[in-house]
Amino acid sequence: MNKKLTENQLQELKEWLNKFSLDKIDFSNKFHRDFSDGVIIAMILKEIYPKLVDLHNYPSSSSVKLKRINWETLNHKVFKKLGIQQSPNVLDSISRSIPGFIEILLFTIMRNEALTQKKKFELENSNLDDSSYIVNDEIVMVNINKNIGDAIIQVPQKMILYSIFEEIVRESKEKDIKIEVLCQKVVHLENIIGLKNERIEELTGQINKLTVRKLDSDESLNLSAPSSSVLCKIE
Repeated sequence: MNKKLTENQLQELKEWLNKFSLDKIDFSNKFHRDFSDGVIIAMILKEIYPKLVDLHNYPSSSSVKLKRINWETLNHKVFKKLGIQQSPNVLDSISRSIPGFIEILLFTIMRNEALTQKKKFELENSNLDDSSYIVNDEIVMVNINKNIGDAIIQVPQKMILYSIFEEIVRESKEKDIKIEVLCQKVVHLENIIGLKNERIEELTGQINKLTVRKLDSDESLNLSAPSSSVLCKIE
């Protein structure tokens, strides 16, 4: 890994971690192992973004495979929405307790939180509307002027960050593609079923013809057979 935290950055990270309601974190060699299953990270993120994290999704584990599953879940459900999605190599390295990687991730989360708080502060003190307020981490309520008849009234309007909007649009497009693929599969299966039905009808017709021929053949044999007669000897 090319990037490494400086001593000042590590000290800043330690001070940031101490503000969370966790047991005192040991920054010795055990540090990387403690963070390797993603549980502590999930707890930290739960405090910062309570609506994004469900702690039941991240069970403690000693298996590298199960640790990796926790990190992949965090990557998809949380990091992706925060714009800090990690590469498979980083997730694998953290799961294997390789030093250096978890520090970089924690520092990224710390800086991302600081940026989020800054944006909230700017939004709360912006000139959009004195009555605007934040509903949660994603939604802001703003009063918008709307024309209703001859009057102009203020109507509460929910607004979200554009990054969240982009994510929703992207997920919607992905779902549309999946739906299209499934529809194509349905059409393909319907065609296969149609061909099979045609084949069944064809075989049924052949069986019926063979049955009729057999009946005609049996009837012909019965007609051509000589009639039995009783011969009487006359003396």
